[in-house]
Amino acid sequence: MATREERIADRLKHLEEIQRTHPEVDFKDMAAAMQRNIDFEFDVKEALGEETWAQMNDAFHHKITDKDAPDARIGLAEARRFLKGHPDLEQRFDDIYKDAGSETITVRTEKPSSIQEAEVPDEPEEPEVPEVPEVPEVPEVPEVPEVPEVPEVPEEPEEAA
Repeated sequence: MATREERIADRLKHLEEIQRTHPEVDFKDMAAAMQRNIDFEFDVKEALGEETWAQMNDAFHHKITDKDAPDARIGLAEARRFLKGHPDLEQRFDDIYKDAGSETITVRTEKPSSIQEAEVPDEPEEPEVPEVPEVPEVPEVPEVPEVPEVPEVPEEPEEAA
């Protein structure tokens, strides 16, 4: 696993490559945001552990990639729950995601007014199964009467020549 410094250096190198192919775009803000996000990730890992970061990340990314999810607020709220009891990390989380616009991968709307207020379902809702229409009864097939046996026809004797 890369260290914080190695991860930042790697991402900055990647941004520099993109900058060379797109000199018309200023990536300074993106570089600052990227460093802030990496610092946050490593601080969460140091404070709460790798497993908590992985669960938090899964909760967030599952909701923003799930086409059935109403929007990313639920995923953000689920991810934020892992930070409970760590107000400094909660504040940094809010600072990172509070202004996420529609042009980014996250969605922020006016209702609820913040990530903290988003309702997080305790259990995922079961998908509604459509009612199966009742199958009409098949009419009973009448029995076929037995065919009487045909008597054997005796063979005719052969004529002598």
